[in-house]
Amino acid sequence: GDTWIPVNNGLTQHNVRSLALNRSNGLIFAGTNDSGVFRSSNSGANWIPASSGLSFTKMASFGAGPGGFLFAGTHGGGIPVFRSSNDGADWVPVANSSIAVEIWSMAVKPGGLIFAGSDHNVLRSTDNGDTWTQECVCPPNSPVYSLCVNPAGDLFAGTLLEGVWRSTDNGADWSRMNTGLEDTVTYSLVINSAGDLFVGTLSGCIFRSTDNGGGWSRLCTGLTGSPVVSMAADSAGYIFAGTSDSGVYRSVVRTTSIRDLENVRPLSYSLDQNYPNPFNPATRITYAIPK
Repeated sequence: GDTWIPVNNGLTQHNVRSLALNRSNGLIFAGTNDSGVFRSSNSGANWIPASSGLSFTKMASFGAGPGGFLFAGTHGGGIPVFRSSNDGADWVPVANSSIAVEIWSMAVKPGGLIFAGSDHNVLRSTDNGDTWTQECVCPPNSPVYSLCVNPAGDLFAGTLLEGVWRSTDNGADWSRMNTGLEDTVTYSLVINSAGDLFVGTLSGCIFRSTDNGGGWSRLCTGLTGSPVVSMAADSAGYIFAGTSDSGVYRSVVRTTSIRDLENVRPLSYSLDQNYPNPFNPATRITYAIPK
C-alpha cells in the first residue's frame, strides 16, 4: 500500500464513490456518482457496466450480504438501497426513502446483520435488507460515510468531520480512534486479510492502522491528492482505492506480505557437533530448524 497505480480502462466516469469485491470469484464492483455500477473480472484492468434494474445511478456504497447478495446504497434518488443476487447482472429495490434519503456506507457482519450509514444515524437489517431499523444516532450526529467490520466483529465508522469511530456492541456505543490520523474528513474504510485497517481521506491520503484503530500511519505515494472516497481489499492483499475525479488506484504491492514475514519466527533450533574434527580434509555439521 505504499505506492499506487491507476486502473481505469472502461470506466466512463472517474468519480468512483464505492468499491466492493466478491472474494469467492474475484469480481470487483465500482459504483460511480452518475453512471451506475461497473464490474471488473481481472483485478481492475478492465471494467464493464453492470447497472440493469437500477432506476437511479448515483451510487454511494456497497455491502456484500449472506448468500452471495450484493447491496448498493444511493444518494438523493428516492430509492436508497438496491439488491443483486447475480453479481450485479440485475438489481431490485429493497428500501424506500422512509428509512433515509442517502445511504453513504454499508457493512455486513457474519451471521447476516447488515448496517447502513446515513446522514445522521446507523441503520440495521436482520432480514437481508427487506426491512430496516434505526440502530442509533451516532457517532456525534455526523454523516457516516464509511462502515466496515473486522474479524473480531468490531464495527468501524468513518465520518465526515469526526474521523474514525469504533463500536464493539453492534453500534450501541462508540469510541473515537484518531491517534495519528492527520485528516479527520474520512470517506472510506477497508480491512485486509491480515486485519489491518485502511482509511481514505479528503486530502487524498490513505492511512493504515495495524492495532485495531489505536494508531495510524500514512500511505500516499502515487496518489494524486484526489479525495479517496471508496476502497476494497482482495484476498491477495491488494488494496483498491476509488477517487472523486481520478478513477481507481491499486496498491503496487500486497499489503499483507511484509507483516506476514515479520511474524514468522523459529520456535527452536539445534546445532550438532561437527564430525570428524575440523583438522580433517572434510567435516560435516548437522543442524535442525522447525518447518
